[in-house]
Amino acid sequence: MALAIQTVTTCADSGIGSLRAAITNAAITGDTVTFNTATMSCSTITLTTGALTVNATSLTVAGPGASTLTIDANHASRIFDHEGSGTLNISNLTVTNGFINSGKPNGGCIYSKGTVAISSSRLSGCVAQTEGTPPHAFGGGIFTTGDLYLQSSTISNSSVRRQSRAEGAGGGAFVTGNLVMQSSTVTSSVATFGGALQVKRNATIVGTTLSGNQAFAGDGLALYSSHDRVSIINSTISGNVAEVCAGMYSGGVFYGGPTYVAVTLSNSTIAFNKTHAANEVGHNYASGLCAAGSLNIQSSIVANNDIVVGTAHTPVDFSAQTGTSIAGGNNLIMVTQAGTTSPAGTLTADPLLAALANNGGSTMTHSLLIGSPAIGAGNNTSRLPSDQRGPGFARMTREKTDIGAFQTGDGIFASGFD
Repeated sequence: MALAIQTVTTCADSGIGSLRAAITNAAITGDTVTFNTATMSCSTITLTTGALTVNATSLTVAGPGASTLTIDANHASRIFDHEGSGTLNISNLTVTNGFINSGKPNGGCIYSKGTVAISSSRLSGCVAQTEGTPPHAFGGGIFTTGDLYLQSSTISNSSVRRQSRAEGAGGGAFVTGNLVMQSSTVTSSVATFGGALQVKRNATIVGTTLSGNQAFAGDGLALYSSHDRVSIINSTISGNVAEVCAGMYSGGVFYGGPTYVAVTLSNSTIAFNKTHAANEVGHNYASGLCAAGSLNIQSSIVANNDIVVGTAHTPVDFSAQTGTSIAGGNNLIMVTQAGTTSPAGTLTADPLLAALANNGGSTMTHSLLIGSPAIGAGNNTSRLPSDQRGPGFARMTREKTDIGAFQTGDGIFASGFD
């Protein structure tokens, strides 16, 4: 049978022409659901009879634009429940207010037994909640037993919790397989482990911002198995808050044991993260980058990260567990924990970062102020054509690369004048 296109023509929750009916009718792997906005005459589809169950092995839901159409579960159910082993593709949609608190409470907005691919979309207000004893909740926004692909998308204000408190892993998403994330954002999400993301296997993160998330450990990103490889390129991890290593816990602890992973961090910025825990001072934890296993850090800024005890702020940007392999060059790390050695040639001066802001492109970045020692002092060993902001923002200026995720327009001339 030929693949079919199922068209949504009404904003009703069910019945002929509804999104629910279109998904039910998409019985063939590879079918596509589209939307006829001219006949729908609405900007929101509100689910009133439960989650949209996808039984097809694979399905594409192609929306008319994230600013044009929202699917809202009104905190009454999940939004997508993908029972197939293939890929659920979602594009150009806003998905909001999903909620799950029964059975295995995983995936507040999207649950998949396969792989999830999301592009040019927004997820917000998603909650996975457990009511009492374990099982714990996983994946406030998304839970997938396969891989997760995020392209030009945002996950925000999502959480895993036990009733009213954070409990579980992956406030933004919990990925059992691999994560590939590009030009995307996870912000203002909450969990016990991995306020932004919890990834069990490998992660590739490019041109992305993880900001304003909260967790007990590894707030920006947390890893699990002993075979993880993580590559973070042209990205920003900023303003996260946790009890243990608020920025990136590359030796992430997940319910009982340390994780030893191979991390490559290049042309990125980890800044203004905070750890709130009295017992972390002097315990080989930083608030920016906590490494275990293997770390290769190139042309990156790790600065202005603090451990906060009461009103006291102790700057600790980088730490590593004993035995960690550390390599790299052309970095700026302001404060390195005693007992940890930064790569040779690492700068320690204040990078003079501006506040996180929209400086162009689809994600937020920290621009470099005039006089920053990071200007013209980096490298582009990854041969990146652009900085975090993407096309139109060259990674090199006058054959010079700035340290961090943001490239200024004056290259070596830190004053802004020739």
